[in-house]
Amino acid sequence: MAKVQFTSPVGRIVFGSVWDGSTTDSKGQPRVIKSGPNKGQPATQWSFGVAFPKVLANSAPNAEFNTFRAMILDAGRAGYPQFFNGPIDPLTGKPGITQGVVFATKIKDGDGFDTKGQDNKLKEGWAGHWVVVFSSQYAPRNFDLQIGLDPTQQLQDKTRVLPGDYVAVCGTVDANVGAETPGVYVNANMVCLVGGGPRIVSGPKASEAFKGVTAGALPPGCVPGANPASVGAAPLPPATGVPTPPTPPTPPVAHDPIAKATADGWIVHPQAPGYRYKGQDVKTDAEVAALYPAPAPVPPTPPVAPVPPTPPVAGPQLTPAALAAGFTSYQQAIGNGWDDTMLRQSGYLV
Repeated sequence: MAKVQFTSPVGRIVFGSVWDGSTTDSKGQPRVIKSGPNKGQPATQWSFGVAFPKVLANSAPNAEFNTFRAMILDAGRAGYPQFFNGPIDPLTGKPGITQGVVFATKIKDGDGFDTKGQDNKLKEGWAGHWVVVFSSQYAPRNFDLQIGLDPTQQLQDKTRVLPGDYVAVCGTVDANVGAETPGVYVNANMVCLVGGGPRIVSGPKASEAFKGVTAGALPPGCVPGANPASVGAAPLPPATGVPTPPTPPTPPVAHDPIAKATADGWIVHPQAPGYRYKGQDVKTDAEVAALYPAPAPVPPTPPVAPVPPTPPVAGPQLTPAALAAGFTSYQQAIGNGWDDTMLRQSGYLV
């Protein structure tokens, strides 16, 4: 069967990376090419999952995704017709996968369970969605719809197109005839960033990872809250609730011309009180003092007038639902690719 090209509906990246490939599988084993003339050789795989809602915001079925899903299943059916004798699939009207057959459709049910028995609904962004796993042995080319889709506008910034963002994917699908497990390849050739969404961070949460760490038993030398640069410095006095009075200014040192003259080599004359000499020069104390006048006083620096605080910029305000979804401000939402229409449709804008 020939590969079928597709452009997916818009969905949200919920795991994986469009930038970084992996050389090991989910079990930590090195990836190898599983079929073809290069079978057994080391392989790198780029893989990421995109979630598509089962039902749209208006409660209508997601017909666009259902068509995309049917195309993926048809590719598997064309390559493995013997494995599609199961009950009629209500979304396609065609026989589904034969019961008891393990078939890799690359489509995960966000309301079901994964192969480890974990509830998919507990994974951020999965509940109420179908999640399609896109994989390839080469990195996809990434673009931003707001910047442009010309080849010269291909993204290079790895801080964009991350889990949580909304994308469309262009690629190919075909049956994996000859592979160890029957199924389909759903390859991603290009990814188009359509809009930003609340960031999804994979891995354990810090609150869970460090929930057993307390300040009850500290090792010797550990100072809670201390900045590393301050360790070893003189300890600060304990706070008493009473403000510390300002340190009085250091009084200026009085001008002493005779002390300066002495330091400069003028010596008291041993035989003539009130006179000093330096080399062959002999002068009275008054004449010596006149050689070292007081420096001109430095005028005090005028105080700098305080800068009044910048009044807050009036503008659109986010709703509590937007803050709960991970947004911090209207400007941050706009910077992540959202616009007013998208925010209002999601209930995120007042």
